[in-house]
Amino acid sequence: MKRYLKPLCCAAAMFLLLQAPARAESKQAKSLLEKAMKYAEGLDSLSLAVDMSLALQKEKDGPTERMEVECSLTLRGKDELHMKVILPSESAEIYSDGKKMTIHEITGKSYMEDAPPPRARLVGLMPGGAIRMGSVYLGRILHNDTSLLEEGDLEYLGKEEVDVLDKNGEATGKKVSCHHIRLAKEDEDVDFWIQARKDPVVRKFTVDPTKSFDYDAAPDLPARAWITFQVYDWRPNAKLAADRFAFVPPEGTSLRTPGQDPLVGRPAPNFKLDLLSGETFELAKYKGKKIVILDFWASWCGPCRIGLPIVAEVAKAYADRDVVLYAVNLQESPELNRSFLESSGLDIQVALDVNGAAGRMYLDEMGSIPRTIIIGKDGIVRQAHSGFSPPTFKRQLEAELNAIIAEGEKKDGGG
Repeated sequence: MKRYLKPLCCAAAMFLLLQAPARAESKQAKSLLEKAMKYAEGLDSLSLAVDMSLALQKEKDGPTERMEVECSLTLRGKDELHMKVILPSESAEIYSDGKKMTIHEITGKSYMEDAPPPRARLVGLMPGGAIRMGSVYLGRILHNDTSLLEEGDLEYLGKEEVDVLDKNGEATGKKVSCHHIRLAKEDEDVDFWIQARKDPVVRKFTVDPTKSFDYDAAPDLPARAWITFQVYDWRPNAKLAADRFAFVPPEGTSLRTPGQDPLVGRPAPNFKLDLLSGETFELAKYKGKKIVILDFWASWCGPCRIGLPIVAEVAKAYADRDVVLYAVNLQESPELNRSFLESSGLDIQVALDVNGAAGRMYLDEMGSIPRTIIIGKDGIVRQAHSGFSPPTFKRQLEAELNAIIAEGEKKDGGG
């Protein structure tokens, strides 16, 4: 027995020696991320800007497609916030003093007021679509959400150089040394680059959800997708004007009630797009003839892939009641659209919004998709939805269509 004991002890010792560096690296990673979050939370005020981008590679080693969003963010105390988001087609801002929240749709010249959610969640509302996955992490970092430290395996990957951006978001040619930390979760990887200085600023982070993609169920999903947040113009304990967090409506800006979509009740903006079938779709031609459902979507958007079949099912059930559906695809190739329709078994009309012009008319202030619009025969937008709730969405669409149809029948009958 003794002759086996020594080799076993040596093997056990070797195993422990190999595990020790991994444990030390994990502990170091946790400590660095913890310090960065505590530092941000401990500031009396903070002003910063963020360059955000969504990158997609439809094929491995293929070209990368990007969508860019700019944001400025100012925080003071525990509750006050001002955030401005600039999307490719529109811009919006949020004010909050902890008691009242104002969302100002700058492009649409409207605003709404409501009770605010916690400030960390407000930061997480930054832009719509997939980029919102990153803004949620920014809100958690700035508000020291320690549960983040326990959500996966933390790994220290060493020091790396990160580009320094000027106050306009342009590269300065300078670099700053940062600690690279990876949080490996079950459904995504999050990489942080924390400034290796006395002030441990999170200069950059990325979110990669690719490992959650189910290619068997959806083979046309991109080979890789990742969201990048680059922080710049970081000003800790910035001196701020007393009225920095007070919203004053600009002239010509209208108040809307919470939950009321700015498009509802207005004439539907007209557009003309090529269809995947080779024909042409022009919205104005349906006025006085059909109730039109527009569903704005993209194949990379998980909620779109779940919601679109529901919208298609409802539209098909109401086809004999003068309801038509056009799924407006945002800036994807005809080949990718055909692949999606084939894999999903959907038989629908797809309009190709190649340059995003139609989307810019109809998406909400945060650019969220899926976005479902119902337009009455009179050409007025009757309902608008951003996102969807699977348990109730089908019933909600049916109820809305029933109400619009009943209203039309009442008018036709002279009641």
